[in-house]
Amino acid sequence: MDSVIPGPDVGPAVPLPPASDSPPPSGPLDMIVVGLGPAGAALAHRASLRGWNVLGIDPEPAWRNTYGLFTDELPDWLPDPPVETLSTPSVIGESEHHPGREYAILDNDALRNRFLTFPTINEAAGDIGRNRVRVNDEAHVADIVVDARGGTDMEGPVQQAYGVVLKDDAAPVWMDLRPLEGTETPTFHYQIPVSGGTLHEETSLIHQGPLPWSALRDALRQRIGDHPDTEVMASETVLIPMTAMAEVDSTGPVPFGARAGFVNPISGFSVATSFDLADPTLDALSLIIRGDTLNRLPWMALRYRLDQWLLSIGQQVLLELDAGKLPGFLEKVFTLSTAEQKRFLRLGDPVGTARGMLRIFLACDRNLRRSILRAVVSRSQR
Repeated sequence: MDSVIPGPDVGPAVPLPPASDSPPPSGPLDMIVVGLGPAGAALAHRASLRGWNVLGIDPEPAWRNTYGLFTDELPDWLPDPPVETLSTPSVIGESEHHPGREYAILDNDALRNRFLTFPTINEAAGDIGRNRVRVNDEAHVADIVVDARGGTDMEGPVQQAYGVVLKDDAAPVWMDLRPLEGTETPTFHYQIPVSGGTLHEETSLIHQGPLPWSALRDALRQRIGDHPDTEVMASETVLIPMTAMAEVDSTGPVPFGARAGFVNPISGFSVATSFDLADPTLDALSLIIRGDTLNRLPWMALRYRLDQWLLSIGQQVLLELDAGKLPGFLEKVFTLSTAEQKRFLRLGDPVGTARGMLRIFLACDRNLRRSILRAVVSRSQR
């Protein structure tokens, strides 16, 4: 076929490097991190810089997906991460909005190499407990084990996207909210420069359980048309559980990142939160190792739990609004000031979330307000 959008079985255009193990750690282990995506690798990296004896375990030799964040969300310890591109994207709805926030696509290989300052095993882990992990037939023991393998609940609300990288220089757009004709499930278009081209991705912001991949491929085709294989540099599929923060089992590993529920229930972003919570989590783990309670974990603090509750109400609104109303509701987010947007989209700021939700509600018309109130009542009855 000479003009198709490749399916989800088409992998990255650039071959992944072969798996390789680092030299084994010497002496007793302070921490084992299972799952070395951006969240787990960042946590292990920060621990190694504290002098902790850390072991990382992950069968994947590279980060396969595209990771982006706003540069004003970077923690103080990572002011200059290696990036593929920087842009200042707009948002398009009934009108065009310019939040003015710089957006970075991370350079996966360079950042991963910067983070991996500790020994790693490129194998799948099994029998993961509070202090022990088995890899093949060998047990590895540490003072604490962290599970950072990502979210697992695919039956609840999920964010899902299908995208391709094209050799073009389209203007950066974080969300193109304009609805597509004949589609029952609302999607938006994400159009961001990456190395060598532009990532065009059609995203279902939130849906109860996964959609057929064909629905997103068809939506992307309607959005950008067909392109010859020679123009398609890579394809990408994304499926993110949008579940609440996890309870921590006192006998199991400590979750971190998306595994712990760091995914914002409205935006689906989690990388910036994981970076931001790396050091506070290590502070808490150092106390837990010495016998303190799990309540020390930063995301178990009242402000995070309150913010999750507020955002769960917003998530219910997103789930219940139909394709005709959702774009209008989302556009109201970008009528907030840049500072208000940042607070509203940042996990762990319940005051910013509450103010943003009130401002968005007041900006909606009467019909949309009724729909929002029905969703809030539905959420309160569950």
